Amino acid sequence: MRCKNWVTFGSLLLFFFSIIAARAMQSLRWQDRGDYYEGIKGRKKTAHLELISASIFYKEEFNNKAAPSPNNVKIKFYLPEDDIVFISVRTFSRYDYWMQPKQKEWNRYWNFFSWSRNLVLNRLKPEAQLQDLGAVALIGGEYSDTLAPIVIYQTQPPSQITAYRFIFRPPDTGDLLGFEWICHKLGESPPVGEWKSEPGRKHGGTPFYFYWNCVNMDEGWYQLIMRGSLEFPAIEQGLNMTYRLYHQPNIQ
Repeated sequence: MRCKNWVTFGSLLLFFFSIIAARAMQSLRWQDRGDYYEGIKGRKKTAHLELISASIFYKEEFNNKAAPSPNNVKIKFYLPEDDIVFISVRTFSRYDYWMQPKQKEWNRYWNFFSWSRNLVLNRLKPEAQLQDLGAVALIGGEYSDTLAPIVIYQTQPPSQITAYRFIFRPPDTGDLLGFEWICHKLGESPPVGEWKSEPGRKHGGTPFYFYWNCVNMDEGWYQLIMRGSLEFPAIEQGLNMTYRLYHQPNIQ
């Protein structure tokens, strides 16, 4: 009889903890958090090369290592004119974490947004770090090819932009065989930057990144032309993509 009671108690305890675990998982899922959406959602599959992040390269260092990490994550980006901007912040290597502000209309000059780490980021196992996040701001809407590069930070952003980091992911069903980009300042023909991938293929579904060193670059509009080829099981497809971005070297 006593053994049977222990079995019943153990079953009830297991049921109780399963409910707690289910509720905890539910609270981490993609949902409305007030002035933004945030959470874990399934990774969307695409048939093209996906831009995951176009951000200002910055590694923030904390002087007091004994102090706790700041509780909020912050982003800043520059607009030369008032405009509609679609913003997404996401992890690019694990978790399938996303954050999207609800605000669509943003003002000329430097714009700012922040959100708490407590609801999702600090509860992921292992805990998500700042370097796990990528971000993209698309001027004009979600499917635009005009970029407003974002800086992600927690306490203090850099005062100047020295490099950009771009993160792409090939489609799950295709490999990237080669990739190069050329950058021009709009209205000028000589390239101001060039980059070519190392020999070999980038496997489908695996993110890769490259950096654009923009030290001593003038403020203004730039055009990035990207070329390469994607190999699918039955066909090889040429790749030709163009993005525009506005470079404002001084952050305020």
